[in-house]
This record gives sequence, C-alpha cells and structure tokens, in this order.
Amino acid sequence: MTRTFRAATILAATFGAAVSTGCMNTGDRPGLQARYTNLVDPCWPERYSQQAREAALNPHDIQVNNAQVIDQTLWNYHFEVGGSTLNANGRQRIDYLARRLPTPDGRIYIQTARDLGYDANAPEKLVNARAELDVKRSQAVLSYLSAQPNGAKTNWEIQASDAFDPGVNSAGPAQSVRGLPNQYRSTITGAAGQSLVGSGGNLSFGAPTGVGSNAVGNNAGGNINPGSGNAPATGTGQFR
Repeated sequence: MTRTFRAATILAATFGAAVSTGCMNTGDRPGLQARYTNLVDPCWPERYSQQAREAALNPHDIQVNNAQVIDQTLWNYHFEVGGSTLNANGRQRIDYLARRLPTPDGRIYIQTARDLGYDANAPEKLVNARAELDVKRSQAVLSYLSAQPNGAKTNWEIQASDAFDPGVNSAGPAQSVRGLPNQYRSTITGAAGQSLVGSGGNLSFGAPTGVGSNAVGNNAGGNINPGSGNAPATGTGQFR
C-alpha cells in the first residue's frame, strides 16, 4: 500500500511540474505550420517576383507620367513675349488638349514665365513679375477653355511648371529625309550581269544597244544563252 501510494505521489508531482512548465500544454505551443513559417518564406517566389515586376515597371510608369505632363504643357512661345495673351499657336494647342478622346485631361500645365528680362540690380523683381505673369496666363487659358464645346463639362486645373521644352537636333532627321530618294530607285538596266529567266531560255545582258522590238540582240557586257524554248537570238534590240 505504501509503495503504491508513493508511486502515485511521484506520478502526480511529475505531471504537475510538466503542466506548470508548459512542456505538455500543446495549446500554448505554435503549430507545425507556424514553426515552418518562422524558418522559411512561404511566399517564395511570388513575393520576390512582385518586387522584381515593380522594379521593372516603375521607371516605365515614371516615363509615361513625364510624357503626359509634357504633352499637357503650354510653353512660353504659346503666349505673347512677356505678356499673357494667347497667340495663334497657343489657341491651337488648347484646341488639341480640349478635344482629346475619350475625355480630355483636366490638368493643364503652363511653363513658368522665362521670357522676362532680368535686372541684376533687382533680381527680386523677376521673381515677383514671373509669379504675376503665371497667374495672368493661367486666367487666359481658363478663359479660352470656357469658350470650348467641352469646356463647361470638364473641371480644369492649371498648374505652373518649370519643365523644359523637349526637342531634337533637326540636322539628323533632315539629312535622313534628303537621302530617302536614293533608297528607292527602280531601273530596267541596273548593274551589269543581271539576268531574265523564262520558259524560253536565259538571257543575260548588260547595256543594250540598237533599236528593235525584241528583248534580244547584241549586248555589251552580256550574252544570250537560249534554253529549251523558242527564245529569239537574232538581231539587235533595245529594252523599252
């Protein structure tokens, strides 16, 4: 009896110690999936593929946005020099922006006034004059937009921008255009040694001489090689 009681006491003490230390309390221990997640990345490779995709597309998105801003910009040369009145080019540019399909972009940029004189003795005057002229030019753009058919249907926003007018050197494209005629030439003579092939035979020719009605004869720089068909091989002639 004493031995049995002693064994039961030891078993109860061991079980109580295990419960108090949590070794047997499976409810507080993380599961197998949680322990696996702590050791490895369960989102591989999707997580890194997304990061690589964003790294590749972000520069393209920035470039597209910059192009949109430039396309929506009115430059200094769209106004009178030093003034806020739109010239003919400026009105045509606004017509283009207001008629964009399917809907126009309501945000229009104007290049900050850089066509004002600079006084080295009073540089602050240029800053104030530029800010005032930007406001006047913005009002001029809004006034012209209000007269457009789609002007009342769009909430226009005008922002000043210090972007530069992009362009390319005209010498290269002009030279390419001048050289286009030399790229597309068609002639019956061509270079010496060309040949015409038909069912009547093979005719190699250079520069033909004489006048006639047939594409045969004595040709400087070439000869006539009749085939199995009936290819005329007499007389002199000229290709017409």
